[in-house]
Amino acid sequence: MTDVEPGERPMWDLHVLTLALETMERELETTTDPSEHRELTENIRRLTAHIDRMIGARPSRG
Repeated sequence: MTDVEPGERPMWDLHVLTLALETMERELETTTDPSEHRELTENIRRLTAHIDRMIGARPSRG
């Protein structure tokens, strides 16, 4: 395992979150339940924003 400076996130955190995002996106493609679709869409939006903050990306407008 590599050393991580205080306040930094290890790269495996980003990898795990990216895998979770990909899984949710696959589930979104196959769900037919409108409430599940809304929930997945919101979770994807929140997780994407979290990942963007982790990598220092600027939030998109819209």
